[in-house]
Amino acid sequence: MKTLTVLTCMLSLSAGAVSAVSAAEPDSATRKAKLMERKLAASQDILASLAREDFTRMSAAADELLGLAKQQWIDDESPQYRSQLKDFWIILEGVKESAAEKNLDGATLGYVQMTISCVRCHKFLRDKVE
Repeated sequence: MKTLTVLTCMLSLSAGAVSAVSAAEPDSATRKAKLMERKLAASQDILASLAREDFTRMSAAADELLGLAKQQWIDDESPQYRSQLKDFWIILEGVKESAAEKNLDGATLGYVQMTISCVRCHKFLRDKVE
């Protein structure tokens, strides 16, 4: 009987620990939403840096956005999604390169391409859900 009581207590404690860990970890949808908010903020930083011709900030924001986008590789294994994501990475590398060269026109074009890439990817994801 004593063994059964100890076993029951151990199971109760471990179930509580698992429940606490699960509650502390955000679900997939929450994680994705927070990541997208960070990506939006980084893209807005790129726009602000373009307006100010702040090439250092532009490069840092593009680098941050690229790092965030690379976290999304595991979100969807479809070739279409991965193609969209790779295009986005290539465009951001171009923005960083233009920033390093202090090429405002090239960076601006890269920003426009990045925006088109964002819209196309989000459209693809919405169409996939529907």
